[in-house]
Amino acid sequence: GTLSGGQLKRVMIARALVTRPRLLLLDEPEAGIDVTGEETLYELLEHLVEHERLTVLICSHELELVARYADQVYCLNRRLLCSGAPDQVLTPETLGSLYGAAPAVYHHRHGSSPAETAR
Repeated sequence: GTLSGGQLKRVMIARALVTRPRLLLLDEPEAGIDVTGEETLYELLEHLVEHERLTVLICSHELELVARYADQVYCLNRRLLCSGAPDQVLTPETLGSLYGAAPAVYHHRHGSSPAETAR
């Protein structure tokens, strides 16, 4: 009960890794974690992929994190709408057709002042 959201997520991942799985499935792993915790979590997952040869499948709406860490993206809405490398899939055109608007990938700015973040 005293762990932060990020600490709890890391404990849950450690628990899942005890059996040395080849595949880790995560649904919105960044939910309830602050921005710094998100980065730490995704860096941990990146380390597991690179050094433990673990496959990680993540369901996420955090497009900035997906763009930064994923090597393949699958956009689903009751069916596969598109797939490919993040820079090929997360384009304004594709996102517009998926969301019915012209969304953009939001990039968190760490260590910035509120004025810089608002720009």
